Amino acid sequence: MAANRIKRSGGGLALQVTVPAREAGLVRETDDGDVHDLADVFIVAVDDTLLVGNRAELTGRDRIELVDPLARDAESLYRIMFASIQPEGNGYQVQLPNARDAGFEEGDRAPVTVGNDLFVVHDGEPRRVERADAVVALREEQ
Repeated sequence: MAANRIKRSGGGLALQVTVPAREAGLVRETDDGDVHDLADVFIVAVDDTLLVGNRAELTGRDRIELVDPLARDAESLYRIMFASIQPEGNGYQVQLPNARDAGFEEGDRAPVTVGNDLFVVHDGEPRRVERADAVVALREEQ
């Protein structure tokens, strides 16, 4: 699947995440395809990577276990922000209030790696893909 581009929306930056949000369980729909539940998420920014996780499903300990190696590998940690998955067009998007902290700008391609209750937005560089895969694997162990 081609990576979506970061766009300007609602006065900030956002990413269309319809498929990743569904796969991660951040969106629940009725059998008719109507929205049943949209997750509130936390967004952790490190250099070239954003971790988007379900606030209700990931405990404080889970978050720490996921963020610690991510921040150590990136050698950075910026603001942790809260947002929600939102309907947009024929799907869903997530606002990324801390995307610039991680080095993302409007128009940047933003591949997504999906795990249970989370997804990782990165720039597609091999090192960042490894970082995203490691976060997803760690989440699976939790």
